[in-house]
Amino acid sequence: MRNLLFALLLLVVGLAVLPLFLPKSMYVEEEYILDAPVEKVYSHFNDLQKFTKFDAWVQKDSAIVLEFSSPSYGEEASFSWKSEDSDLGNGSMTITETKLNEFIYYDVSFGDREGNLTEVIFQRMDDDKTRVIWSFDSGEVGYPFQVYNILMKGSVKANLRKGLENLNAILNKPLELDYKNQDVEKGGFQIIEQGPKKLFGVIQQTSIAGEEMNMAMTETFGLVKSYLMDANNLSEEQIGNPVVLWKQYDIEADNALFYCGYIFNEEVPEIDDLEYADIPGGKFLTTFHNGSYDSLYVTYNRMRKFASVQLFELSNDTYNVYLNNPEDTAEDELKTQVFIPIIE
Repeated sequence: MRNLLFALLLLVVGLAVLPLFLPKSMYVEEEYILDAPVEKVYSHFNDLQKFTKFDAWVQKDSAIVLEFSSPSYGEEASFSWKSEDSDLGNGSMTITETKLNEFIYYDVSFGDREGNLTEVIFQRMDDDKTRVIWSFDSGEVGYPFQVYNILMKGSVKANLRKGLENLNAILNKPLELDYKNQDVEKGGFQIIEQGPKKLFGVIQQTSIAGEEMNMAMTETFGLVKSYLMDANNLSEEQIGNPVVLWKQYDIEADNALFYCGYIFNEEVPEIDDLEYADIPGGKFLTTFHNGSYDSLYVTYNRMRKFASVQLFELSNDTYNVYLNNPEDTAEDELKTQVFIPIIE
């Protein structure tokens, strides 16, 4: 009896002392070299819809329910999940800080377990390869969750490794586009390849509702055109058609971020807010939108639905070329060519 009481006392003391020697948080890190340039790798981590396509945690449950913010990319973008799998449960992830092609920080919550951080560091290598260092740092917990962290450490590290392997396979999967181009002027689709371009213009941020966005575009096109013609002696033929490069279009937040300007071959100096913006080269899905600018969203929806059926993915950075002047053209005769990059 005395021995039993002594054993119980030792057990109680052990349970009381053990937490003092266990780590309060869990840190794991995985390094991997991906056979893809840093720009492509970064874009898959920066867009949470792309992220969930390779993340091993999300991929564990084929019936998982995902909800994304709009937009789903960049700082403050987030997604939440709901799963019947008790290992996954419910949770959310938010991008808290980014630096283009260098790092991304995320905040992760598993139900009421908050304060978990994950970080991805990108390092450009030779031969268009990218070294990725992906780490996970859990929030501090007490006993008995300290024991759970120790037991889960190997599994978390394996998830990071598997996610990077999944991403490498996605990035190196050949893009098969078996499609015969149609007449874009009649609303058909074409898949084209073009080199990188530079848009010269001004970045604007406006609301979507009302006339603010249209007024900003009209005024900016006039400002840029005057500078190109008056200060740089370019003709209208050299300048070409006005272009809008979309960086963000968030209906729920009533916020749009876009460049207004022109694509041309001449070199002109940047001044004040007039600057160059890069349009990367690659494959694009393109078509004409015929009619009012207010219904451009219909054409965008058609293009994204087409891409979904054809089993390829489209980027969020799109641009429009306005082919005639709304001031002297009937609304139903307006023509806009839409370009959306294809993710390879």
